Amino acid sequence: MCQLGSLLLVAQTSGSPATAGLVGGALAAGRTVGGPLLGRLADRHGQRTVVLAACWFDAFAVAALVAAALARIPRAVHGMRASMALQGVIFGACQSGITALTERLHQPAQAGLVYAAMGVMSAVAGLSLALVPARITLPTRWRAAAVALVVLSVPLLFVRSLGALYPVVVVLGVAFAPHLITLFGLTERLAPAGRPAESMAFLTSAVVGGQALALAAAGRLAEAHGPSAAFAVAVGAAVLILCLAPGAPARRRAATPTPAAATPAGSGR
Repeated sequence: MCQLGSLLLVAQTSGSPATAGLVGGALAAGRTVGGPLLGRLADRHGQRTVVLAACWFDAFAVAALVAAALARIPRAVHGMRASMALQGVIFGACQSGITALTERLHQPAQAGLVYAAMGVMSAVAGLSLALVPARITLPTRWRAAAVALVVLSVPLLFVRSLGALYPVVVVLGVAFAPHLITLFGLTERLAPAGRPAESMAFLTSAVVGGQALALAAAGRLAEAHGPSAAFAVAVGAAVLILCLAPGAPARRRAATPTPAAATPAGSGR
């Protein structure tokens, strides 16, 4: 009920099904990681102590979630966090697919080289962003990067040889760093006042979490259905990023004047 209630609450207050799904995924991940840990602590320290501590911690965490949702905390910021998590999904899915394909081709040692080549191209593309004119806004760059992720990831579905894998993943790397850098730039501008470091940390956690989940899921898919199944996860994540990108504003909206601030000076109020 906590997961369902959280999904409904966040979906209503944020207006973003993607954000609600991210919250639901975080709850599921917390249960997955926390369950065995709490079990071990209970074995060592007794069930009563651990259960009481966990209940208090859970109560405070749920209260914080509800408070944040009701406060309707920079919907746009949530969208960027979701987009960053999906970028992590692409990373994890590509790693799984590349590993599975090189194993199938009896050249497993090539997996690291292929992924490194992708990283080098991503770094080059990131450095090249300094040459982009300032008139091209960050939301425009986000949309462009999202389109590039979709277009450049689709060829992964048809790769069957090492000779085709190298150029496809190297070209795909062109879209990675621009997407990541743009999200950090937008977050710096749209983060709630006094909380830029927290917002940046959320982005980092999102990409790592998305990558971890994708590695587990895409690896299983690759084992059962082949490398293309893992690459399909990457393409699907890219499509979801494209769905999120159009909603990004260019800058933080000005705060709505309070009634006191709107009252003319000398009015006696």
